[in-house]
Amino acid sequence: MPLVKVKKNFQVNIPLDIRKKINLVEGDYLEMEVNHGELLIKPVVVRPKADDYFHSEEWQKGEDMADEDIKRGDLLGPFQDIKKGLRGLKTAKI
Repeated sequence: MPLVKVKKNFQVNIPLDIRKKINLVEGDYLEMEVNHGELLIKPVVVRPKADDYFHSEEWQKGEDMADEDIKRGDLLGPFQDIKKGLRGLKTAKI
């Protein structure tokens, strides 16, 4: 276990081998908490609130269904132009 020193303004450097293990890069966010006297540091992904729906269970189920359709080849298109695309959608058996 690497030993690090707390420097001015309580800054610490995370050793390279640890950064590589968790794919940590400059600009990433970390969450910190104290648990039974130990400091836990976890990488977190911060995303805009507006993106919450795309990470919902409902949206992810739809993504899984679309992936399965693509694997089966159950899809329309590609179309050469918008008129042919609209005609394809209107006549599709959904």
